[in-house]
Amino acid sequence: MFVAKKNDGLFISLLDSRPKEDLIRLRNEYQFYCSACQHPVQMKLGEKRLPHFAHLRDSKCITQTEHETPYHLEGKKQLYSWLKHLSSELELEPFITEIKQRPDLLVKVNKKQLAIEFQCSQISYEQLSKRTKAYKSIDIHPLWILGESWLKMNANPLFSLSPFQWFFATIPQSTNSNSFPFILYFNPMTKIATKLSNLVPFSPTQTFAMIQKFTPNNTLIEVLSASLSLNSQMLTLWLDKKKNWRYQFSMFPDRKLNPLFLALYKAQITRASVPSEVGLPFPTVYLIETSAVIWQLWILLDSIIPVGPKETISFDNTYRYFKKRVDEGHIKIRSLPNVDGQHYSFAIMDYLQILTKLGILKRINARNFIKVNEIKLPKNAEEALALDKAVLKKLYGGKYTL
Repeated sequence: MFVAKKNDGLFISLLDSRPKEDLIRLRNEYQFYCSACQHPVQMKLGEKRLPHFAHLRDSKCITQTEHETPYHLEGKKQLYSWLKHLSSELELEPFITEIKQRPDLLVKVNKKQLAIEFQCSQISYEQLSKRTKAYKSIDIHPLWILGESWLKMNANPLFSLSPFQWFFATIPQSTNSNSFPFILYFNPMTKIATKLSNLVPFSPTQTFAMIQKFTPNNTLIEVLSASLSLNSQMLTLWLDKKKNWRYQFSMFPDRKLNPLFLALYKAQITRASVPSEVGLPFPTVYLIETSAVIWQLWILLDSIIPVGPKETISFDNTYRYFKKRVDEGHIKIRSLPNVDGQHYSFAIMDYLQILTKLGILKRINARNFIKVNEIKLPKNAEEALALDKAVLKKLYGGKYTL
């Protein structure tokens, strides 16, 4: 940490410009204490790390959850330098007494407070969720920023996002930005922030996203509000991923999917003839961790295919079947501690509306649909790929070239 309290009651920040000789003198003249636990801390003035304060060995601070690496210290320093020109109300490592938390930075933007946490090491979902809820309980919105070393790109716009990284997907309520979550990364060496937005996961670990880069010339508001739209490149790569999925699903079945295979068998559908109306990308897909092709196929098998033409399909029944699959472990919901006001039921409703756009259903009121056309099953691999392309083209029309 960079901030400590001297034994005269005044605070000292090691990010204030001081010659090393002055710091050595201060270290000899004063004792220093942690603002959170009030225990003594040492001023470290080594050559390999930035000057910082460290707790004594075996000290147990209420806010000390992980060891601060040189990378984390440098990141905190660079973020502080970046933001100090944005707001006069910027605090470095303030201890918030009400919730016993000490964010890396606390900044007020547009009359709203943001607690900025630069996260470089692994922490548990429970820890992150507890800290996030604590900030929100006093009307502070946490903005978690991951170290860029976590960012793994397959082929733009496809990224490998672990469940841990998804914990940090956020919708900052303190801004009037896009309503979909994004993840921020920061590299303290290059001083570049990377933003992944429009997150559309194909599978639990493979996610399509739009990537943007920002430098200290950009304001925090610009970083949070900037967004891009889906493009034809993403949709083309999505079709490639779906093609690979069809091959794997047909030739190398995963035993974990045995309940799904049984449901397909009962519906007299082979693995090679899975309909093209599954595995469709749309904004709320991110709410569900299970692969889009799998959870959408469950909806078809449970709620759409068994129903005859002109019969009613209710959202409530569809949701009830879906929740049963969740409870049985066939479908997994994504853990998103930093996304408020969203529920996986939104993805279910959006999927039903997608089926309406594709001419399978017709909406008759807020919560009910009727089935107007049967799902077409492809006869072979070539027809399946052609139908996959036709379905996406019908959804996104003249917007993109596929």
